[in-house]
Amino acid sequence: MSTGEPMYWPSDPNKTPDLLDFFVLKNIGTNYTQIEANWYLSSNHTPIITTLSIHIIYKPKTPRLTSLKTDWNAFRTHINESINLNIKLNNPMILMKQ
Repeated sequence: MSTGEPMYWPSDPNKTPDLLDFFVLKNIGTNYTQIEANWYLSSNHTPIITTLSIHIIYKPKTPRLTSLKTDWNAFRTHINESINLNIKLNNPMILMKQ
């Protein structure tokens, strides 16, 4: 388990940030664990902290822009009908709307 984000930022600009820390768990459900970065240290490496609990740890849902109920065909139709992509950039009507 990990935060899924880079925790190591090398000082060499030619190197890319990397995921350095992770935990290996066996027979422990993710509902009983919480992983977070420890941002209080000043270094090129940010350690992570894991919390193990005997009770379920409720985590907020990640906000999403879409859901499984998103009707992409209706959205595509609406966009195609609503947006005119053939407007000249030097059109006076566009300048008046600004």
